[in-house]
Amino acid sequence: PGGEGFNMLLLGTDGSNKRTDTIMLVSVHKNGEIALSSIPRDTRVKIGKKHQKINAALPIGGREMLIEAVREVTGAPIHYYAQVNFEGFKNIVDILGGVEFEVPQDMFYEDPAQDLYINLQAGEQKLNGEEAMWVVRYRSGYALADLQRVQVQRDFLKAAVDQWTSPGKFFRYPAAAVLLASNTTTDLSLRNLVWVGKVALGARNNGMTMETLPGEAAMISGGSYYVTWPETTAALVNASFNPYEVAITKENIYSPWY
Repeated sequence: PGGEGFNMLLLGTDGSNKRTDTIMLVSVHKNGEIALSSIPRDTRVKIGKKHQKINAALPIGGREMLIEAVREVTGAPIHYYAQVNFEGFKNIVDILGGVEFEVPQDMFYEDPAQDLYINLQAGEQKLNGEEAMWVVRYRSGYALADLQRVQVQRDFLKAAVDQWTSPGKFFRYPAAAVLLASNTTTDLSLRNLVWVGKVALGARNNGMTMETLPGEAAMISGGSYYVTWPETTAALVNASFNPYEVAITKENIYSPWY
């Protein structure tokens, strides 16, 4: 990493490492700024000869297939990936002292197949690791389903960065770094991971922008999908996720409708 900046695909997976509950495109800029774009897991992509939701790519064809699917719907280059399991996420939140966060609504959900049992009331509160995991994974009770979840995920991430970059948290960083490394699968070297961490810590002052992949919810062939807007996506990618001089155009971006 370094130079003109680079892009990384950040994935949040369950204990099986097969379900991709969180997909984010992250761009680390040479000036220390960070841009993030959430990619809804219902985004419609073409995998082989079939149309699928993008979160099907990992179990069907592994990380390479998922990375290629993200390239197709964003047009953005992807240089690295980092896949974090939720057990590690939960422990890191606990080590860093939790997160003060306003839970937007009551959250109740049970899925024995995933060993997921969510029980959380709305309102401002300090979340421990397990409760934070509930917040970032919850989707079933939202009127806008996954679109609302990615917004809540971004709100939580912003709150966490703001609180974890305060001077009083510095002594907790070494333990959190060890946990993060042991719960992350990545093609970044340890040295580069440390560098990314330093940039992330400075992003509170240098700037962090958060977006959602431009598009709209749609019913296609009886299924609920998220459909990319190529022209708007190209503009976003060129502004925040393209470290090269050659511009991305709408023709570089796959969409089933546009």
